[in-house]
Amino acid sequence: DLYRNHKGAVARSFLWALVNHFGYILMGFSIGRALGIPPETVDLGQFVLLIAVVSMIGCLPLGIGGLGHGDLAYVTFFGKLGVSPATAGALSLMTRGCILVLGLVGGVVVLATRKAHRLPEGQ
Repeated sequence: DLYRNHKGAVARSFLWALVNHFGYILMGFSIGRALGIPPETVDLGQFVLLIAVVSMIGCLPLGIGGLGHGDLAYVTFFGKLGVSPATAGALSLMTRGCILVLGLVGGVVVLATRKAHRLPEGQ
């Protein structure tokens, strides 16, 4: 009932979430190419599937922030397609690092613009 009267906001949130996830996938794909993972080994479609799966595994509450088991998922699943463990591990750490840097930048932007977006009292 909470969102019944806010269908537009829910739809916009869903679309932004899709943009965010596909941006994450494209970032992983770009980092993979920069690390030398050739398209013959892992193509874009496989990246879409693998990044989605390892992201879900990383969200499991098995450790702090997905450290360890999320990285192991990268090594395991990308290894099944012929990517070396060192390259898959580097891909995992570099994507995690990029997400952290982007999150820090976003946090600074939110703090810097906080007064401009403050809700009126009582809302």
